[in-house]
Amino acid sequence: MKELNRAGWAFTLVDRASGQEIVRVRGPVWGPCPQTPQAAEFFALAISIQWSTGPCEVFSDCQNCVDFAALPWFEQISAKRMFSGIAQFVREHWHNIQVSKVKAHLAVDEAPDEWDRYLRQGNEWADFSSKAAVSLHPSPLPEELEGLDKSVAVARAVGRLGAKLLSLWPRLSMGKDVELNKEAPVKEQVPPPTPHQWHWVGSYWQCATCLRGRRGRPSVEPLGGACSLSLHVKPSVLRELGHRCVLIDCSDGSFICICHKCGYHTSGGRLDRLGKKCDFHKVVSHSNPWSRLQRGLHPSYKKVGVTVDVNTFCKL
Repeated sequence: MKELNRAGWAFTLVDRASGQEIVRVRGPVWGPCPQTPQAAEFFALAISIQWSTGPCEVFSDCQNCVDFAALPWFEQISAKRMFSGIAQFVREHWHNIQVSKVKAHLAVDEAPDEWDRYLRQGNEWADFSSKAAVSLHPSPLPEELEGLDKSVAVARAVGRLGAKLLSLWPRLSMGKDVELNKEAPVKEQVPPPTPHQWHWVGSYWQCATCLRGRRGRPSVEPLGGACSLSLHVKPSVLRELGHRCVLIDCSDGSFICICHKCGYHTSGGRLDRLGKKCDFHKVVSHSNPWSRLQRGLHPSYKKVGVTVDVNTFCKL
């Protein structure tokens, strides 16, 4: 598991004249950093440079570290580079440092000369110390290991149980011989809509069932459409809004539904202000339609020549 990986770094200081090891330095890769071999190589390079006090040569078996050290300073600290923060960490120590490549994992006894033996021996000491540095990471407590072992045991038991239970179901064939139910679901039969019953009333068409109105010419009857089969002007709704309405027939075949409190009226096409709460305080004398109704005229000034029959006065 990637989360359980641990990495360690190390470098060794070797006397070039005698080939003897002077000191080894090792440590774990810091927790927030990637626990990868690449991160360990860059840590070893950075801390070896930090330890330097003057011109020296650093050998690394990681080609990426060698290439990184050869870059200009402004490229080393570029935000696009993963380990640019490490370069900034050792910036003040980066003086007259030369980083060279050394081959990794070669046998010391098979070295062709003393110089190659010197490089192989130093690399071997550094690799050995870096592996030992992994143990410097914090280890879980015995109680934590016991809890982890129990969780793993439970997960394995669940996996074994699932494998046995799956065998109780018949195997599903995923080949071409699978018979699929191609029967389409039965759709609910929706009855066709009931068309409007249009009648010409004065200057527009009106449905005799729902009282919906539609403008047009008297010679061209509108299309049937879909009638709601319910009155657009509902007496119960008008009463809840406080209206007290009456019906009066007109000479053009239409009717007037008018509230004798607020004076708002409709011919059934739309409710307009009758659809709001009755407020008779807003009625003024010059806009009161009852003055025209008393003279037998339609309350709307647009209905020129249309009269009303007050004898058909009917309470709604």
